[in-house]
Amino acid sequence: MQIYNENVSYKNMLEDEDVQKIIKAQKDVFPTKVDFESFKDEMRGDFANLQTSVDGYAKKVDDYSQDETMLSHKVNRHENWLIKIADKIGIKLEY
Repeated sequence: MQIYNENVSYKNMLEDEDVQKIIKAQKDVFPTKVDFESFKDEMRGDFANLQTSVDGYAKKVDDYSQDETMLSHKVNRHENWLIKIADKIGIKLEY
């Protein structure tokens, strides 16, 4: 077993200063537990706001759908009346 290899360059190894730079950089990049908790609370509030907005739009769509259904039934009822009237007065309706 050879521990030292003279063909390997040790110039590329990290020094203490390099390790400290990496530790400092990771603190800036990766959130701490406190940062993450704050982020979670903020996201919960944002999610609640979005959910409220989606619920509002869903209600509008539901109301619109009900209005369309009622209007469709009304048009069908009027069409049936017109057919009955046309039959009574002897007019043939063409579609």
